[in-house]
Amino acid sequence: MRSHDSRTAQILKERDDLQNELYIIQAIALRNKAQIDSFVDEKAQWEAQSQQDRDFLLRRPFVESRIDFLEELLLSREKEPEE
Repeated sequence: MRSHDSRTAQILKERDDLQNELYIIQAIALRNKAQIDSFVDEKAQWEAQSQQDRDFLLRRPFVESRIDFLEELLLSREKEPEE
């Protein structure tokens, strides 16, 4: 039972960390959308961003799919009988 609880806690922490990262990614995307008219085009906007912002945006597909995976894993763990 302890290992089940410990693993569930690890999964929850990873999911929460990724959700926080996704909030940052969404904020960057929203800012970019609001500022797009200040740039010649999306390429110019992309190049003007910090490397950290670009890295966040590039991770979005991974972050979203990993959150989905962890949610499914948590649901399946809820259905498992505790040892």
